Amino acid sequence: MRTVDFLRQSDEHAVESLIELLKKGSPSVRWISAMALARIGTDSVDSLIETATSSGESVRDPAIWALAEIKNQKSVEPMLRIMHEESSESCRALTAAALLKIGDPAGRNAVFQECERRGEAFRGLVMEAYYGS
Repeated sequence: MRTVDFLRQSDEHAVESLIELLKKGSPSVRWISAMALARIGTDSVDSLIETATSSGESVRDPAIWALAEIKNQKSVEPMLRIMHEESSESCRALTAAALLKIGDPAGRNAVFQECERRGEAFRGLVMEAYYGS
């Protein structure tokens, strides 16, 4: 087995284990797992998207944060759905901030429109999430 193949298998196993901790760990373990997944980078994007779109807010928020750190275009469309459909205003704001960090033009435009629609208070939450994280 080549070293690259071994490392790739190690990353896949690490992603699986970290996603499991993200879903079932205590709040601090969830955020530590999200930080580790962000450091792994692109190899964790698909699992993070699946987790962000199928889990509750306590799991979704750290997953969204990790996706924002990775800045992969693949996460833009699922994040747009979360921003528009999520019932939690803080989760919507965190997702909007993540879209701004990714920098995709469609994502940025959607955030600006959402801020315009939801008003100054929402815009403040988005800016706090953007600059504060």
